[in-house]
Amino acid sequence: MVLSPNAVGALIDDWEAQRNVSVVEANHALTLARLDVTRARQATEALRGLGWPVGIVDAAQQPTDLEQLDPDLEPFIVTAEKPDPAAGLRFLTQSGFVKALVEREDGGVWQVAASELAFSTGFASIHPWGGGDVFAAASETKSPLDLVREAAESRVVPGDIRRWLLRSPVNDQLWNDKAFASFAAQAVPALLRSIAAEVVGRRTAVFIGPPNLSIDLPDQDLSRDLGSSGFGELQAMVGWVYEEKAAAEQRHALIGAELARSFPRGVPIGKALPIIGRDVLNGARLAYQLSQSDLGRQALSAQGDLRKMIAEDASKAADSTRALVTAISVSLATGIGLVAARSTSTTAPWILSSVALVVAAYLLSVTVSGWLYLKLQRSLREQWRHKIYRFISDVDYREMVLTPAKQAEFPYYVVASVGILVAIVLILVAVSNYDEPLSKVLHQLELWPRLIRTAGAWVTC
Repeated sequence: MVLSPNAVGALIDDWEAQRNVSVVEANHALTLARLDVTRARQATEALRGLGWPVGIVDAAQQPTDLEQLDPDLEPFIVTAEKPDPAAGLRFLTQSGFVKALVEREDGGVWQVAASELAFSTGFASIHPWGGGDVFAAASETKSPLDLVREAAESRVVPGDIRRWLLRSPVNDQLWNDKAFASFAAQAVPALLRSIAAEVVGRRTAVFIGPPNLSIDLPDQDLSRDLGSSGFGELQAMVGWVYEEKAAAEQRHALIGAELARSFPRGVPIGKALPIIGRDVLNGARLAYQLSQSDLGRQALSAQGDLRKMIAEDASKAADSTRALVTAISVSLATGIGLVAARSTSTTAPWILSSVALVVAAYLLSVTVSGWLYLKLQRSLREQWRHKIYRFISDVDYREMVLTPAKQAEFPYYVVASVGILVAIVLILVAVSNYDEPLSKVLHQLELWPRLIRTAGAWVTC
């Protein structure tokens, strides 16, 4: 049975994963060593099924063929000649693909048997077997070798970061692709080393704070720990650093300092980065924008002031919500007491009405004062946006200020809607005819549709 290139590649990859064979794949040849008789026969038949010329060599380095395979002549070496594709390179095995990712100096269009979905970096465009597209390499960037100090016997910092930077976001389908998984496993340590201040050996990346941070890079696949979200955050961080060649040195220092400051000590990098990655990038971006705004030393503290301002506003909004909840509770208790007094007490109706009006006025004053305060804060933020923080991009300002502020204010508006409803009920109790049941009064005034409309208008204000 003739196997597809994907199936042949998967078969050889499985043998290599079990350490049953040694695989060397180059541009024009594929060599499989340490084969027993069974695997030598399987490999030869599978590769010939692809239309590739195949040669077999026994343990005595003598050519042989399928009919002469004998266990006494093990191990065998099978070599296949890869035909030149119409454009680009072809890799039947994962090991050949990974080796090309790490070692090749030229990119272009690559076809990988294990790939089911195409993806592109600034260095190469990877496609399923038989696929292809027009490819142009990304513009040259500053080399990480110019920014990262190395203290290792062999070079581990990538010389060209373009080979590890994707040109489009990662989705779940691509993340589960076998070829992309091999790419991600090699990309994560390379990307982390490219934003470190210093690399010590193969397993330690140092970031300058304060406080300084040393991250252990384990030998296992870090990409599995990061997941697609953490991998995306790392891609965004490194992409921003090397986006502009002239600004790379300054951005490199800022992203490293922000990562060192924000990183939770004692937490593995695979667990921490998905949580802090976006905040690290936003902080470094803001610090860079501040440094470019000519606002002097005082402006460099604006990042901390802005975060402090939002935290204080959120705290005050929470205090206003708690105060309003207390006022509503008191008003409800009073309202229940008034209803009970109306049914059982001989107290003059005007006294009960006065109490209901006072409580309603108190509840409305608490609600309106909180709403006016939140409105004032929105107005001040709008003024600061155009006078003090105009150098911050709209996207960053929305993520750092507007969205957190709206999230902090939303609970207040929900509680305030309830407060308005309670106040309206108290007012109706005060002005209603005491000779009629309260339920009849509410029905005659069509209260509930009005309350619903009032709540909707309040929430959308």
